[in-house]
Parts: sequence; C-alpha cells; structure tokens
Amino acid sequence: MKNSSKKVIWRIIGVVFAVLAVVFAVLLFLNLRGCEGSIEQFKKPGKSEQAVTLPGIDEPIDSNITIESETTPPPETEPPIATGELPSEVDETYDVDFGSMYDINPDIHAWITVPGTPIDYPVLQSQVSDLYYERRSYTGAHSVSGCIFTQYYNRPDFSDRNTVLYGHYMLDGTFFGSLHNYKDPEFFNNNRYIYITLPDRVLVYEIFAAYETDNRHVLTLCNYSDDEDYLRYLESCLNPSTMVRTIREGTQLSANDRIITLSTCVSYYTYSSRRYLVQGVLIADVETQ
Repeated sequence: MKNSSKKVIWRIIGVVFAVLAVVFAVLLFLNLRGCEGSIEQFKKPGKSEQAVTLPGIDEPIDSNITIESETTPPPETEPPIATGELPSEVDETYDVDFGSMYDINPDIHAWITVPGTPIDYPVLQSQVSDLYYERRSYTGAHSVSGCIFTQYYNRPDFSDRNTVLYGHYMLDGTFFGSLHNYKDPEFFNNNRYIYITLPDRVLVYEIFAAYETDNRHVLTLCNYSDDEDYLRYLESCLNPSTMVRTIREGTQLSANDRIITLSTCVSYYTYSSRRYLVQGVLIADVETQ
C-alpha cells in the first residue's frame, strides 16, 4: 500500500510540474514577442506590402542577384552621398504616426526599418537609465525581449557621428535576431540599407560592415570630437580584427560621414563578452515636412 501511495503522489507531482512547465513556456513565448503586432497601428497602411525603390536605384533590389565572392561588389548604381531626394514611394511607405506613439510613450523618438529583415520597430531612449528599455517594451511594461533603444549618450535626432542602437538577439528573428544574417556575403550585398524615420525627416544608411567584436562600449572607442581619432576608428571598422566579418569592398569613409551602429549579442544561449555589430554610413537625409 505504501508503494502504491508513493507512486500516486509522484504521479501527481509529475503532472503538476508538467502543467507548470507548459504555462511557463506559454507565458515566456508571449513575453518574448515583446511589442510585436501591436506596433502595426502606428504605420501607414501598405507599409510592408509596397515595393521600395532605394536611393540611386531605378528598380527595387533583385533578390536573385548572385555574388561570386565576399570581395566582389554587386554591379549596382552608386547611391547618392550625404544628402539627396528619396523617391516618392519611400516617403509614403516610411511615414510613421509619431503623434499617436507619443501619447503612449514620449520616449519613442524614431523608427528603424531594415528592408530584407523583420526589423521594423520604434526606437526609444530613456533619460532615467541607459539600459531602461533592455527589458521593457515600447509601452514601458516589463518584457524579456525588451525593444530597440538608444542610450542618452547619443542625441535622439541621430546627429552624432556614431549613433548606436541596441536590440536583443531573438531566436525567432524578431528585434535584432536577424542581424546575424549579415554574416552571409550574399545576404550582405542584397540587403544593404537601413532607414531611420524621424518626425521631420528620413535618414538612409548604406551598410558597409558587419562583424563580431568585444563588449567595449562603442562610444568609448574614440574621441568623436577629434577628426583624426574618428578617422582611425572608421578605419578599424573597415578592418576589424576578427575572422567573423563581412565588409563592403571599396568603401571609403571620411571625417564628414555620420554612421549608425546596430548592436546585438553573439549568442542567445549564453552571456558573452562578445557583440555583433552592423554598421552603415549616412547617404541620404531628406526632410519630410
């Protein structure tokens, strides 16, 4: 009798743990989705469906372009440098309802879109803590997956020489989970633009480097107010000391260039002293109002 009772008790305990595990898994999945889905209300209808004509290119990028090697640049028309006009399709497609977002959270200051990836999110910045949104959604509610954010070391208008955006590496590809796709030279060459939408303008960056690096804070790697030091840093971005890198052949950067850095973890499973960066240089800055 005693053995039978023990077996029943252990079975009950096993069922309870199984139910708890399922509930935990469901809650974790829902939490990991962060602000997925609900942000659609802030984008103009048809934003994701419309074809996007990129600066300096008459036709949308052909996803079937074949790349002979990592060092072979794609045979495309060179995009405009520094400033220029965006096609009307892009102006309309990348319009964002900032007014409605401000009503929910005034920390929302931009919107990032990377064509060819799921990256299509609001960007936040807190004055309370530099990591405030690491584990909070765009509403400020707790979220394991956090959201895309900049730190208060950067100006929210992206006027700094280097603006750094942070996002978690998510296994389902959300947030910055898709950045690791840039390790593939073909993907790197076929998906080369980053769009930042601000309340009064659209900024377009061309991706020139993607590489693994250590976890030093990017904004401490040089004196950004010193031209020579900044140039040395840009040179190090084009020649990172790592085997995990994809660089756009022929890229030339100057002290007049402004860049953007997207930063994420190198692994979802373990805390690491390494980071994976995708960097782009500003090629178009167009007022929308």
